[in-house]
Amino acid sequence: MFKLAEKHTVKWPVTIRKPIDGGKVENNKMEVEFEILATDEFDQMNKDGDFLQRVLIAINTPVYKGETELAFEDAKKSLLRISYARVALTEAYFTASSGREAQQKN
Repeated sequence: MFKLAEKHTVKWPVTIRKPIDGGKVENNKMEVEFEILATDEFDQMNKDGDFLQRVLIAINTPVYKGETELAFEDAKKSLLRISYARVALTEAYFTASSGREAQQKN
């Protein structure tokens, strides 16, 4: 049996690949929570503005600026300003919303 929910949220792993010197990347793993939008709502959000602003509803891994842990809204705002973080979050959302399992590397 498949049950429809009024609101569908998922906790999902994200790996942000931060570029570092020498053509390498530093993998930063975190868990976030997304709201999976219905296709019509997603299409409208994509036309009207930043869908990540809408679907990223929690960051379950601490995010720091210097030595200070950021509150959720500050962490979200900071992450969404970083292109490589946006790419990672976008890829994670589309993996989750398409019903594919996240790729986990040990």
